[in-house]
Amino acid sequence: MVQILNVNCESKNLSSIRQFLDTAFNDQFSQQIKKDIILASDEFIQNLVRYTFDLDDEKKLQIKVVIYSELIEVKFHFNGKKFIKKYLDIKIDPSKGKTIEEKSFGGRGNYIINKLIDKIEILNDNDWVNCVLFKKFITS
Repeated sequence: MVQILNVNCESKNLSSIRQFLDTAFNDQFSQQIKKDIILASDEFIQNLVRYTFDLDDEKKLQIKVVIYSELIEVKFHFNGKKFIKKYLDIKIDPSKGKTIEEKSFGGRGNYIINKLIDKIEILNDNDWVNCVLFKKFITS
């Protein structure tokens, strides 16, 4: 099954994007799988809005959900700054072991994405970027 949504990449569209993702998964998956993918996608899109698009709400974003027998792909296709995978590869909580005063506000979104998603692929192609979040699931 394939579902596609085209939107301007801006924070005010997050609600409709969440609804699109929820609908794309129907009742086919556990609530936990749906929540994981929606939260990871939400964090990813917030990063796009803030850092890749510099809050330019005219930038276009296509979200494509592809469901295979035991794998979900959520593909983000957008035109913006080149995306470097190392910025998403945060495996350790950036605030771990720090006091409240020492904790920064950056980096936690990428940490959350890595905790919830099984694999991330990024392909930079001229002015367009494709980022795919993969989530495995087991069918009963």
